[in-house]
Amino acid sequence: MHYIVEYEFAAIFLSLAVVFSFFRRKTVTTRLTNGFLFLIVTVILSSAVDLCAIYINEHPFQFPVWFAYLANAIYYFIFTFFSQAFYGCVKYSISSNFVRSNFKILRYYTPITIGELLIVSSPWTHWIFYFDQYRVFHKGFAYPAIYIVAGIYFFSAIYKIIVYRKEVTVAQRITVYFYSVACVAAVTIQAFRPSLIVMGFVAS
Repeated sequence: MHYIVEYEFAAIFLSLAVVFSFFRRKTVTTRLTNGFLFLIVTVILSSAVDLCAIYINEHPFQFPVWFAYLANAIYYFIFTFFSQAFYGCVKYSISSNFVRSNFKILRYYTPITIGELLIVSSPWTHWIFYFDQYRVFHKGFAYPAIYIVAGIYFFSAIYKIIVYRKEVTVAQRITVYFYSVACVAAVTIQAFRPSLIVMGFVAS
């Protein structure tokens, strides 16, 4: 499969512009600014590693198969963190002091933990992705779990904004709604057109 990767290059340049703007302004270091910076870095790393993984997948015999597994696993590992990083930014934008019980901590980390375990074990289980004997990349039966995990955190972000809507501005609420819908739309586009890589661009 030939991938259309121009959007990933655009995502990197756009995200670097955001980073430049971020550091150019004098901001107070808070959990929100740290979370936002982590979100930007996640997008940049995800797009960069994705480009490397796509090149490897398109030229499988130029690299050892273990390296192909490693590159793809790193990409999906970073990609899965993206939705949680976004949820963290939304949570830190709300001024309420949340009581983090053991149950809430478990509920918060369970989806991301399951998703990452499925990814790092995929070279052996082939549940998320694998390469056949001809080194052709394939998605495993549990591949949708990546998007399920992302959906959990995106919908959690929307839910939190709705519940605490009086503590955030109208602009913040619109941003969360628009961003979540845009990312879901990007995932849908890639599901129907796997060769068109737009998720990184939409995220940036």
